[in-house]
Amino acid sequence: MKIKLILQITLILISSLASKAQMSSENVPNKIEFEQTKELNGILTKIKETNENGVAFTAYILKLKSPINVIAPNDNYETQNNVKEIEVKFDNVKVPKPDTYLNKEIIVKGDLYNEQTIHDHRPVIMISGEIK
Repeated sequence: MKIKLILQITLILISSLASKAQMSSENVPNKIEFEQTKELNGILTKIKETNENGVAFTAYILKLKSPINVIAPNDNYETQNNVKEIEVKFDNVKVPKPDTYLNKEIIVKGDLYNEQTIHDHRPVIMISGEIK
């Protein structure tokens, strides 16, 4: 009897949490898909950290002006809700000196992908980023 009650309460809690998560992702107006070229607005920052293997890295992070939801177009991706930061991997020809834009509000254009390797430092990555 106690196990049945515990299971019922657990199911109610899970249902409630799932409903709240869906509502919070629906409140974010910017819904886009991975593998799409997009322009995003935010402040460009640069991080210098060490990964779990002890290897130091530097990455450019765009702190978005407005959060976005990035929708998975297939099973190779995982939908990311309420994204406030993305990592930008600049095209060296289009943006030879990204440091000149640090701590400034900019618009970046590029293709969005899920993080896939140890070299990716945010769940959403913009590749071939250029500054508009």
